[in-house]
Amino acid sequence: MRVARCGEDDVVLEIGPGSGALTNALLGTGAYVIAVEKDESLIPRLKERFEGNQRLQIENCDILKFDVREKVSEAIRLHGKKRAIVVSNLPFNVTSDVLRKLLPMGDLFKKCVVMLQVNLT
Repeated sequence: MRVARCGEDDVVLEIGPGSGALTNALLGTGAYVIAVEKDESLIPRLKERFEGNQRLQIENCDILKFDVREKVSEAIRLHGKKRAIVVSNLPFNVTSDVLRKLLPMGDLFKKCVVMLQVNLT
């Protein structure tokens, strides 16, 4: 992941992994990834695709209800890191709410790489 500049020394919070394309790229860097997916129907596909990968934690939860501070802090402590990175391709309709949730957590994240979907209608 060139844009996120993450690697094996990083803990990454991925919001909305979907089918796992970005997840695969993140794992390819050696990072530990916490993938938070709201859509319950995508969870079995993610688990099957990444079965046995010890660097991936899949959470079936709406990011707005997910305890980001607790889960990311736990991963940071477990992996001996200082701060994490957020990587996401946010849907247009939740962008503001997600950013409002994450921005006050600057002590937890060293970087936030967010791709925004544009609503052209």
